This record gives sequence, structure tokens and C-alpha cells, in this order.
Amino acid sequence: MRQPRICGQGRSPNLSSQIAPFAFVERLLEAENPIWYRWDQDVPALINELTRAAHQEFAKSPGETGRERHSANYMRKRLIWLLDRLVPKSDSAHFEPFLANSSAIFAWGRRLKPEERHLLIELAANRASGVCYVSSVLAWCDSCPDEELASLLEWAEPWEPVFKTKRVRPLWPLPEREFFRRCKDHSLRRLLMCAQLALAARRLREREDCGRAVVRGSIHSLLGLLLDGSDAPCPTGPIPESAENWKTWLDQILTTAAFKDVAAAAGEFFSWYGRIDTERAARRLWVSCHGPDDWRTLHQLALQQDDSFIHDIYERLAEIMPSDRLEEWDWLVLHESNDKGQMRAFCRWLPAEYADVLRSHFNHSDADWGACAYQAFLAKAPEAVLQHHWRRRDDLPCWQVHLLDRRLFAPPAIRPGPVVEDIQQAEWDFRLEDPFSRRGI
Repeated sequence: MRQPRICGQGRSPNLSSQIAPFAFVERLLEAENPIWYRWDQDVPALINELTRAAHQEFAKSPGETGRERHSANYMRKRLIWLLDRLVPKSDSAHFEPFLANSSAIFAWGRRLKPEERHLLIELAANRASGVCYVSSVLAWCDSCPDEELASLLEWAEPWEPVFKTKRVRPLWPLPEREFFRRCKDHSLRRLLMCAQLALAARRLREREDCGRAVVRGSIHSLLGLLLDGSDAPCPTGPIPESAENWKTWLDQILTTAAFKDVAAAAGEFFSWYGRIDTERAARRLWVSCHGPDDWRTLHQLALQQDDSFIHDIYERLAEIMPSDRLEEWDWLVLHESNDKGQMRAFCRWLPAEYADVLRSHFNHSDADWGACAYQAFLAKAPEAVLQHHWRRRDDLPCWQVHLLDRRLFAPPAIRPGPVVEDIQQAEWDFRLEDPFSRRGI
């Protein structure tokens, strides 16, 4: 019986043999060949070896050339990414030696106890880097206990020393977005956000200098989240066809009862919604007004549109289309050469029992399209099917073998995500990054 080769590197005499932690981590970080199948399942030993490697890497000079610095930063990113997913949630001290790194700041900060979260504010106030600020704010949000979620809406006051010291402006993502994402009680969420919006509106009438910039950012964020997340009735008229018509539609819809509570809370600042890009805001709101009973309208529109509007439509369809509408999705994803977000939305929507249909997309000409389909397949296909694919890995492309190896043999926290995240979103929010993915970020 022949031994399968691994990614064109010749035939392995013993594919099931385990290797020492030092050699395992060295090959893992090189990422040239699948390696998780040779892991000995010893998590503490793996953490110790990754930590040793991190200390060595952070002790090195980052290099003189741009390429050398990029390589050093990339290696550090991989090490912290792995440690953040393996080190126990209670062990914040594990990352203290690496706090010069923004990812390590996040890994350390999100492990702090509730009474220690103020350390993130102190750290940000003493660092000049805006990257440190983003990492600290995200960690401050992640470390917030569920029972204290409302405190995320009141972030401006405790963080004001940072703004005054460093003169930095609030950056995306703001804690308001984190509260919106984590609070699952929609009625309570809307009530608390409207109350915070009213408070922010009052503060803006009173405060000056840096405080005003912070509160303005909070109002913009709250308005966007509240209006886009409203249960407004589905539009019944024809879709607007010009920027002027979109503005007219937006002005009309915002006077309806669905937005009465937001308008009352915002007062004169209610008009800020869409002020920067009125047509874009109107289009987003128009899409969000379509519920589960209105999916056919959006589906028909998706077949006709070919601009930035289409991304919002695909994302909404993934949320509201019934689970038995595979044929309608086929119209959107089969024989398509350009990725406008439809494959990512399709993978989010696809029920697990349909996982096999993703196989026709693995070798798509767009690398992200194929990778997204394959990662969704790994997340949805039965374990026995994935084991079957592993046994025939000799016939698979190298990038698929890498991901399959990680899905089957790595710790659950290290496994590939269910989709390949949008590259712009991943650049904004490093929590979405995966330095071991096909894309490499």
C-alpha cells in the first residue's frame, strides 16, 4: 500500500508519528507543510514551547530592511495568535512580556478581571500609538462581563483621560458596536441605546474640546446602529433610482412611527443620520427594512444590481432567506466569476445538510471564493466525510490539505473559521484575522 505524499514534498515513511514539541512548533511556524496530524495532543507542552519561541522572537531585532521587519512582525503575529487561543482565559500574566505588540495587548487585556480593566485605560494613556489604543479598547470591551454590558455604552467618561492626553479621536470599532453585537435582548438593547443617545445629545450641547469629538462619534455610531437595526415595515413603492430620490425616501421613512423613539432621543441630531453619504445610508436602511417575508424582493434585486449596494443585499439575504431555498442561491453563486460578497453570504446561510454543494466552488478562479467555500465545507460537513478526504489528501491541492489538517487535528480554538472574512473588515478588526489561512491574514 503506497504512502500518500504531503503537498508534493515526497512520501512520508510514517505519517502518524509524533514529533517533539520543539520540532513541532518550528515546523508549525514555517507553515510549509501540514503538521497538526503529528501533534501529540499535549496542550500545556504546546503552550510552553510557543511561549519559549515567542520570547526568542521578541528578543530579536526586527531587522533593517522592510522585508525583514515584515517577516518579523508576521512571525510575532502568528505566535501571539496561537497563544491567545490556547492560554487559559484566567492567565493574563502570560502576555505581559509582549505588551509592545498590539495583538499581545489585546490578548492580555481581554483576560483581565473586571476590577483590573482600568489597566487598559492607563496603558493607552501612556502609549502614543493609535494601534495600542484600538487594541486596548477592544480588550476593554471583550473583558466586560455579560452582566455589565450596559457599561460599554458609558465608555466615553472613563476613556476621556486617553483622549485628553493623546488627543486621539474615537476609532472604529467603538464600544457601542460591541454592545450592539453582544446584547441579544433586542428590546432591552434598543431601550438602553436610546437612553444613551439622549444622554450623548445632552452632553454635546454642554461639553467642549476633545469631549465634544468623542460624543459626536458616539452619536453617529448610535444613530447608525439603531436605525439600521430597526423593525421598520418593508418599503412598498418602487426602488429609488437617483440620489435625490433616495434622499426623499429617507426623509419620509424617518418620520414614521418605527423611528419615533430614536428621533425623540437624538433631538436635533437625528438629522445627522446619513449626513456624510445620504444615498449610501438610505440604501442600507432600505435593505434592512426587508424581513423574512420580503426576501423575494431582495433576491430579485440581487440578480439585477452590480454596484456597492449588492453587498448589503447579500448580507441581508443570508439573514432572512428560508433554509430550503438552495435553488435561489444557486442563481446568485453558480457560474459567477466576480466576488461581490455573495459566496461569503451563501456560506453563512447554507444549512449543514447542503454542505456537499460547496465542493463545486473549491477551485474557483478567485482564491478567496474557493477558500471561503472550503472553510465552510470544513465547518459543516460530517466528521466522517472530512476523515475520508484526509485519507485521499494525496489528490488535494496543498492549501486544502493545510486547512483540512488544521480542522481535523488542531485544538478547536485553532481550527479554521466557518468563512473567509472580508479582507477590509479583517484589516479594520484584527480579531477576524487568521495568519494561517490561505490568504495569510
